[in-house]
Amino acid sequence: VIQADASEPYIVATDGEPDTGFKRRGTLAKWRDEVAALAAGNSRLVFAIGCAFAGALLEPSQQMGGGFHFRGGTTEGKTSALRVAASVWGAPAFVQTWRATDSALEWVCASRCDSFLPLDELKEIEATKIGQCAYMIANGSGKARSNQGGANRHRHEWRVLFLSTDEISVQDHIREGNGKTHAGQEVRVPDIPSNAGAGHGIFEALHGQPDGKAFAELLNERTREPYGEAGPEFVKQLSEHAAKLGDVVRDRVRDVVREWDVQGAAEVHRAADRFALVAVAGEMASHMGLTGWRDGEAKAAAYACFIAWCDERGGFGSRDD
Repeated sequence: VIQADASEPYIVATDGEPDTGFKRRGTLAKWRDEVAALAAGNSRLVFAIGCAFAGALLEPSQQMGGGFHFRGGTTEGKTSALRVAASVWGAPAFVQTWRATDSALEWVCASRCDSFLPLDELKEIEATKIGQCAYMIANGSGKARSNQGGANRHRHEWRVLFLSTDEISVQDHIREGNGKTHAGQEVRVPDIPSNAGAGHGIFEALHGQPDGKAFAELLNERTREPYGEAGPEFVKQLSEHAAKLGDVVRDRVRDVVREWDVQGAAEVHRAADRFALVAVAGEMASHMGLTGWRDGEAKAAAYACFIAWCDERGGFGSRDD
C-alpha cells in the first residue's frame, strides 16, 4: 500500500495467494548505481526503463494502454533489456512470455494494471492468436464470460503498458497465421529495431565491458539484486502531487511532441504521444533522483526509438495508403 496514511489495513480475499510478481529486494541507491547507471548511453535500455515507469502515467495522461516491440536477431540483448526494465518493479521472474492462454493473459494484465508488463518470445504464441491478444492487451478488457448459472462473470479490465521482444515483428507474426495487419495494430504496438547500430546489438555503451555478450551477462547478474524499489518510490512521489499530476503530465507530453516536430499521418501522431509519455516518465524518474541519468537522457532515448520506428515503417505517411 502506497499512501500517506498507511494505518488502514487492507485485506485481499482470493482463492489463493496471488503472485503478481511485484517484489522488493536491496536498496534504491544500489539499483540506481548498479543497474540504471549501466543503461546510460544505451537508447534501448533507457527506453525500456522508461516504459516500466510510464505505465503509472497512463491514467493521468488519459492515454489508452498499449506497448512496444523490440525486434531483432538472436543474442542482441533483447531479453537483458526486459530484465533491466522489469527490475523497476520486481525480480527477473517479473518478465512474462507470450505463451499463455487468453484467460491466463487476462489475469496477468489485470494484475499489472497501471503498471508494466514485459513480454518475451513473441513466437511462442500461435500466429492466429497474436493479433487478437495484442488488441486485447491494448484495449484493456477481457472477454465476457458466463458462470455456471448463465449470469455474466466479472470481466477483467486493466490499463497497462507492455514491452515485447522477438526476432520477428508482431505484424509478420500475424501474417504467418494468414491474418491481415492494419494501421491500428501498428499504433498499438510500434515495432522498434532492437539493433542500435553501434555494432553491439541492442547496446551502444558497454561501460568497460569487452563486448555486447559480456555486457549482457553483467546486466543479468546485476538484475538478480537489487530490484523492485524504484517503481514504488516513483508512485509514492507521484501520489504526493496527485491533484495536479494529470495536467502536468499531459502538458509535458504535448511539449515533447511539439519539440520533436512530429509530422505526417494521424497514426504517427498517436504513436508519438506514447513515445513521448515514455520520455516524460523517464525524465520525471530522473528528476526524482531514481535513475542518476543526466537531464534529457530519457527524452533522447525515446526520440531515437521513435525515429527508428518511423524509418522502419518507411516514413511518416498513412500505413493504409
